[in-house]
Amino acid sequence: MSISANELFLSGLNPSPWYSGHDELWILKAADPPQKKVEPEAKKPEKGVIELKMPLCCEGCVDRVGKKLKELHGVSSVSCDLAKQKVVVKSDLKPEDFLKMAKKISKRAELWDSKEKK
Repeated sequence: MSISANELFLSGLNPSPWYSGHDELWILKAADPPQKKVEPEAKKPEKGVIELKMPLCCEGCVDRVGKKLKELHGVSSVSCDLAKQKVVVKSDLKPEDFLKMAKKISKRAELWDSKEKK
């Protein structure tokens, strides 16, 4: 009388061809601690340079905003970028104070965030 393959397997004499014990591959190990990403320091704008995000739809808007910002007290130069919707102003004022004046020109004016999504 012969013994079937199932009977050999259940008796432990014929181990499974797929798994032959506790290998290093099958044992779960503790995960490595997460590594903190070191981000380079954000480039700080020069003192007196204020960057604003303002809605600019055409060259007429660029001219109007530039003209009105140049009239403000303490402003030495204004440059507008229509593609980025960005206005760069050189001024002696604090950015928060200048933002209040810029909001009178355009209600949606904001300080430019250097960590903005690209």
